[in-house]
Amino acid sequence: MSIRKRRRNRSTEVELDLTAFMNLMVIMIPSLLVNAVFTQVNVLNVDQPGDGAPKSASAAVKPPLTLDIGVYPDKIVINNRGQGQLGEIAGRNYAQLNAALVEVKKQYPAVSSATLRIDESVTYQDIIYTIDAVRVVESKNTGNSYALFPNVQLAGVEGTL
Repeated sequence: MSIRKRRRNRSTEVELDLTAFMNLMVIMIPSLLVNAVFTQVNVLNVDQPGDGAPKSASAAVKPPLTLDIGVYPDKIVINNRGQGQLGEIAGRNYAQLNAALVEVKKQYPAVSSATLRIDESVTYQDIIYTIDAVRVVESKNTGNSYALFPNVQLAGVEGTL
């Protein structure tokens, strides 16, 4: 019993029809671009506290206030570093923090920086709300935003590590 394999001459050329695929791409790409949601990314510039050395000749004059804001799980403490406590806010009342910082800004209008000392158990969202309360204040009359302490530095609470 012998089985012979038959060889067929299959030298037929097949032409690819890409018309349907191209039609799909012509319709799909513009519709995806029109319906795409473009997200807006905001960047907050925050620094780490320096070693205390002045960065330039204009920075050699030390401001009368070195603002430290301690953010703890149950309270927010406003301090003048080396001078003492300026205020304490129970809980997470950011409107009260903002109002207290407006009063501090009235006393020290030349100061534009603040150091946030964050406890390790404070959540990320609370840190962002605190940064927003420290950086800007909204006018009740005009609705415009004004800078309080726009130069925010992040640090840990002293003595926790």
